[in-house]
Amino acid sequence: MSLQTSFIGFSLQSPLVVASGPASHDVNQIALAQEQGAGAVILKTACSDKYEHMRYWPRPR
Repeated sequence: MSLQTSFIGFSLQSPLVVASGPASHDVNQIALAQEQGAGAVILKTACSDKYEHMRYWPRPR
């Protein structure tokens, strides 16, 4: 039985999507999710290049 589907123009082998969090914490976890049938993995933002123009305000301690 095929679970293939499309989502916002991407073809996925499965409709199961792993959310950003402990299950997608590192490469080993992502590989395990793929082996177990995940069609996609949501990762945390790794690059802030497009936010260069924004100023960073650290939290007060």
